[in-house]
Amino acid sequence: MKEVEVDADDQHWPQKCCRCGGKAFSIREYMEKVVIWSTGAVTKYDLVLLHIPVCGTCASVHKIWLGAAAALGAIGFIANNAGKSIGFVLFWLVSAIVLALVGVNKKPIKVLRFDKTRNRLRIRIYHDAVAAELIRMNGGGGDKRR
Repeated sequence: MKEVEVDADDQHWPQKCCRCGGKAFSIREYMEKVVIWSTGAVTKYDLVLLHIPVCGTCASVHKIWLGAAAALGAIGFIANNAGKSIGFVLFWLVSAIVLALVGVNKKPIKVLRFDKTRNRLRIRIYHDAVAAELIRMNGGGGDKRR
């Protein structure tokens, strides 16, 4: 995966899914809250809206993981109310947390930073070939391997 810096208002995306690199895609709205840090504490969020090329599977797979996490969390909650052992309840709740963490990492892209003064976005792209093409199409906006 690579981090790519692009103009916030004028990105040029390759004609393929930005997550998997597949040829079947559509342009979809992608909205993400980007944290603004100030003296080590979160002060506020900036809402970033992008139009990205992404296939249906990559656009929705994170929702499946988050839905499964919610279901396991509900099982843990019901088990707790039914008086089941703490180990049984913790198993379901920890499983829900793990699935939620996986779901968060399955989003098509991750907006890491929004620099308002330069009007630039730093985006994590999970497909290396798409990231390389995005860098080329946007004037070589520096990348950093993570």
